Amino acid sequence: APAPAPFSKFLAKLKARQPVVIQCQGDSITAGTSLSDKETQRYAVVLGEKLRAWLKYDDIYSHSRAVGGAGINDCVAWVARDLSGVPQPDLVTVWIGYNDKSGGCPRQVFKATLSDYIDRLSRQTQGQSAILLIATGPGTGARWFMQDDYAQEVRELAQERSLPCFDVNHIIKTELGQEKYLEYMADTAHPNSDGHRFIADKLADFLIAQAGITDPKPADPATTTAAAPPPPGQPQRWDFEDTTGWSLNNAAEFSSQECKSGKTVVKLSMAEGAKDYSRAWGPAFPVQPGQRYRVEAEVLNLLQNSNYRVFVCTYATADGTGPYEMLACFSNVGHSSAWLRPSGKITIPAAAQSAKVLLWLSTSARGDIYFDDLAVLPE
Repeated sequence: APAPAPFSKFLAKLKARQPVVIQCQGDSITAGTSLSDKETQRYAVVLGEKLRAWLKYDDIYSHSRAVGGAGINDCVAWVARDLSGVPQPDLVTVWIGYNDKSGGCPRQVFKATLSDYIDRLSRQTQGQSAILLIATGPGTGARWFMQDDYAQEVRELAQERSLPCFDVNHIIKTELGQEKYLEYMADTAHPNSDGHRFIADKLADFLIAQAGITDPKPADPATTTAAAPPPPGQPQRWDFEDTTGWSLNNAAEFSSQECKSGKTVVKLSMAEGAKDYSRAWGPAFPVQPGQRYRVEAEVLNLLQNSNYRVFVCTYATADGTGPYEMLACFSNVGHSSAWLRPSGKITIPAAAQSAKVLLWLSTSARGDIYFDDLAVLPE
C-alpha cells in the first residue's frame, strides 16, 4: 500500500487557507451517540466551525462517517464504503477502541489491526489523504483506566509509522480529571454536547499549533454570549406515593415491595432473554442552560449483574418531547441488601428548555433494583 499523505501537506493547505476536507472515523463516540442533534453537535462538525472561525475562511469541511458499535475490524471491512461518495479527504482522523475493549480484544491484536486499517485507508485514497491517529480516550468509572493500554498502542503505532497522534486520552486525564470528566459525559462511553465541544476545541488547538499558525484564537461564542448565570432551578422530588406523569415500560413497575419510605417504589427487573431495556421516565420539568443540579435517590441494588444508570434527559422543547440529550448522573452503585443514596451532578446544556429523569436497566443485567425518594436539586 502507498504511504499516507504527509501530515505536513494537510497543514500547509490549512495554513494557506486552501480548501480542506477532514473525515472523522470511529465508533459511537465519533458518531455522536447521546446527542440531541448529531449533525450539529458532534466534534467532527464543531471542529469545522472552530477552524473556520479561527482562520476566517469557509473552505473547511469536517464531517463524521463513524458508526455506533463499530470496532477496528468493522472499520477495516468498511473502508471502501466509508470513502466512497464523499469528498476526497485531505485528513482522516481515527478514534477507535471502546468496543474492541468491551469484546476483550488483546492490545497487540488491536494494534496490528489498526496498522492494517491504515494500510487499507492509504490504498483506498491512493496515498492522497493524511491520517491522524487519536489515542483511545477514557470512559467513566472503570473505563477511566481500561482503555489506557489501547491508547499506548496507538501512541506507539503512530511513532513507528511516522504518523501524527492527537493524545485526547492524556488531555482528558490531565486537564479534566476523573471527577470533572463526568460533567462532559452523557454515560460511561459517550460525551455530551459539552464533551464534544471540548474535544473539538482541543483538536483545533492541536491542528493550529502543528500548522504553525499564529492567528489569535477567537473566543468561543458558547462562552462569550453567555449572560449572567441562570437563576437556580426549582427542586424536583418524587417519593412515588403520587406517580402522576411517570411512564414505565419493559419490566418496570410501581411496587410495594422493599420500600424505603411510604408504600411505593419504582422497580426495574431484567431476566434472561430480554430484548429491550427496562425504563422508567419521569415527568418533564423546566430547565435553563447552565443550571446545575445534584441528582440523588435511594437505591436498593439486588442485581446479580449490575448494569443500571440514572440519567437526566434534556429537550429543546418546553414539554419534554422530541430529540433529547442524555446526561449521566450515576450508575452501578451498591450491591447489597442495604439501601444506599448515590448522587451525581449535571449541568444543563445549551438550548435545553425541559428535562426528564430516566431510570435505566440494561439487558445485560439480571435481577431487580428499586428506587425511592428521587430528587433533582439545584446547586
